[in-house]
Amino acid sequence: SSSCSSSSSSQSNLASLPLTLQPQLSVAAVTSASTSETDKHTLPASMTPGPEDGSAHLSAEEQVELTDRLRAQGVEPVWVPGPVRRAYYEGACKQVLWTVVHYLTSYHFDADAWASYEVVNRLFAEAVARLYRPGDLIWVHDYHLLLVGAYLRQEQSTASARIGFFLHSPFPTSEIFRCLPVRAQILEAMLQCDVVGFQTFDYARHFLTCCQRLLPAHLQVETSPGSVRCGNRRVAVRIVPIGVDSKRFDPLCDAVQSRVAALREQFSGMRIILGKDSLEVVKGVPLKLQAFRRFLTDHPEWVRRVVLVQLGFPPESDDHDLAALEDYRAVAAEISGLVSEINGRFGSVDYQPVHYLPRHVELAELTALYTAAHVALITPLRDGMNLTSQEYVLCQAEQHGALILSEFTGSARCLSGAFLVNPYSIGKTADAIHAALTMPAADLALKASQNLTFVRGHSACSWGASFLGELARSSMVELVTPELNREELLAAFRAAAAERSTDEQTVPSRLLLLDYDGTLAPIVSVPSLAAPTPELLDILTKLAACPANRVAVVSGRDRDSLGSWLGDVPNLELCAEHGNYHRLPNSQEWEETFADLDMSWRPRVEAALRLFSDRTPGSFIEFKRVNLVWHYRNADPDHGEWQAKELKIYLERLMSTTSVELEVMMGKKALEIRPVGFHKGRMVKRLLASSKEVPKFLMCMGDDITDEDMFRELMPYKGAVNVMVGSLLSDATARLNGPADVHEVLRMLAEEGSCSN
Repeated sequence: SSSCSSSSSSQSNLASLPLTLQPQLSVAAVTSASTSETDKHTLPASMTPGPEDGSAHLSAEEQVELTDRLRAQGVEPVWVPGPVRRAYYEGACKQVLWTVVHYLTSYHFDADAWASYEVVNRLFAEAVARLYRPGDLIWVHDYHLLLVGAYLRQEQSTASARIGFFLHSPFPTSEIFRCLPVRAQILEAMLQCDVVGFQTFDYARHFLTCCQRLLPAHLQVETSPGSVRCGNRRVAVRIVPIGVDSKRFDPLCDAVQSRVAALREQFSGMRIILGKDSLEVVKGVPLKLQAFRRFLTDHPEWVRRVVLVQLGFPPESDDHDLAALEDYRAVAAEISGLVSEINGRFGSVDYQPVHYLPRHVELAELTALYTAAHVALITPLRDGMNLTSQEYVLCQAEQHGALILSEFTGSARCLSGAFLVNPYSIGKTADAIHAALTMPAADLALKASQNLTFVRGHSACSWGASFLGELARSSMVELVTPELNREELLAAFRAAAAERSTDEQTVPSRLLLLDYDGTLAPIVSVPSLAAPTPELLDILTKLAACPANRVAVVSGRDRDSLGSWLGDVPNLELCAEHGNYHRLPNSQEWEETFADLDMSWRPRVEAALRLFSDRTPGSFIEFKRVNLVWHYRNADPDHGEWQAKELKIYLERLMSTTSVELEVMMGKKALEIRPVGFHKGRMVKRLLASSKEVPKFLMCMGDDITDEDMFRELMPYKGAVNVMVGSLLSDATARLNGPADVHEVLRMLAEEGSCSN
């Protein structure tokens, strides 16, 4: 709400408030309390159904009138054609996305409905882009608008805006989410936001796992508990549980005391258990009723001493959403049957154990029921947060009623004083009802106090302030190192050739050092499939043909692979296995540069790697002349990381007993064991020493921790350009996103006119 937004702004000292995108059934609004430092403007949108929905047709004049009225309330309408709106909401949002986020798999994915979903999300983004002003914060809400962040980045006005996304619903496990045909599109769109917020750690963890497991390797996704690094961007992942507005209920609780007394009188001598749920499958009302039936069966002494008041209201849906209506009718029929059975079995003329109200009640009546109840029984099968439980806690500030709460709600992670139950376990839920009714008052008061402390300290406004504070501190792009300035690079490249004297025409004035895997070629699941493309061979051929250039590929690859792939490129220098083998341009002979190494350590280390390969399906060992590499890029991501850490500890202990000093290097989904000092830096030093003079242009490109040794060797040289390819934290002076960018830069240099001399 605007009042909460204003309050949150003052708490966060923000210059501007959020542009909030949140769809509703009949009006999907980008509600706004956005202000700049000098004035206030709005940036909202509403979806209005057309006549094809069966809704009343709005004439052009009526649309204008409604637009003016909405704008007066800080809402900017987006008019969506009826068929598009229907397919968007019923086909994509409710039938697919709602199902997936609630851990259900029984859905039919319709490509046409998804196309409508894309259309509506783009319309929202375009509406925001038209009204956006620099300094505004954009806050997008829930699964209805998952793609808006990506579309906003495509708009010129909002390409660098600060965008936050908050998911009010659960986020499913990767095993559920991976079944969604558009999983990568959704994840990539969410990663276009600066801050992505979730209700609980579980939902955030599931999102991070999906990013790690389901996104393609070329995106270079790296996850940590609080962020996702995707290419050159860091996306903050935050856990911000939403709350309720206590100021809304405090005065109501005082105002309904007479009604509370009437309810207590109506159910005199009985304990009141309250349930309030939407009549959806995931709310689990039938299981709740079965648990109450089990409780009365197991504890007949409570018959006539307890009553369950169950409120059930229809879910929000379109009258034309036939599938939703069918589900609602099925759930309602099952509930009615169970209520009749329980009342028939345990009730009498003057006692009805279940009072079922299948409708909405006014807020005042609801507040009275919250206050009068002795126990709240809230047991959905899956719920993003469930604010009903928090509303009950607020209204029980004096009565200290018990709260029985499903462990599958977001609030279960916050309300430590609740009786947590697995709603699928009917017997355990029945036991919890008995425990709540028989617990001593002092213990109930302690539990209620714990719950109340959290609810009062985490209101809706403090939730907004917390998220907006994170968004205000965020930055769309966190550069690990600066983006490579290609114009400056080209200028230095040209200058190095221009400065050559007549006597130096046969001496290269430029030295280009290039890693292979992850730099010249993308990393692939099977290393032997990383052969160079014709385009790459053409680029290297042109670069190496220039007399002013000395081009060397310095790779961890074995000499056979490197020779077969690049050996036919004229004038190209090759260094294999981190420099253990060196091949001069236009030669077929490999020189072994570290021939006197002590290799007595290898059998024991090799045995350890075999042990862990057997333990880790998908992993394999790469045998080099000196080094050993354990690859786990094809293993389960989590299992591979765990095993790599355990292997590193195991090897460090093992190395303490060897006569050779070794080191373990953690690379990209690989762990490499090598003798200390056996690295690419030594090869770079050798190449520099073999030059007749220090090259006027030095450039090194690499993507891995093993390439840092090359970077360090060039650091003392003024003007040297070290380029990290990817998002790894590095001491490099510049950065490129991936091999495709490397190809662009190298082609630019190869086509430079001075190379034709």
